[in-house]
Amino acid sequence: MRKREDQDQHSASPLTQDQAASRLTTQTDNLRLAPQHSHALELFDRYADSVNVSLPVVQGLFGCSRATIYRWVKNGYLPAPNKFGPRISRWNVGELRQVLDKARNDTSR
Repeated sequence: MRKREDQDQHSASPLTQDQAASRLTTQTDNLRLAPQHSHALELFDRYADSVNVSLPVVQGLFGCSRATIYRWVKNGYLPAPNKFGPRISRWNVGELRQVLDKARNDTSR
């Protein structure tokens, strides 16, 4: 049990903007995103703040697993997704940009 707690502590810490960018470029190929998610990730900067994106796009944006995304939501690092139905969750692009901007500002100090 101790090993799992140690793993959770290491994987739960949020990435800096530079770390996220580095991880994104090195791990995007390993994520095997569906074509529509890959395209959405490429267009992320062009989306209006009111657009909502799916979990695979958020995973690609931050370069981490589904479990890590939901752990960061639980810990308050990422905003909670908007629920559009019992099995449909989407993250707001504007809120994700705020997280990325905050991480970028924290690392530039």
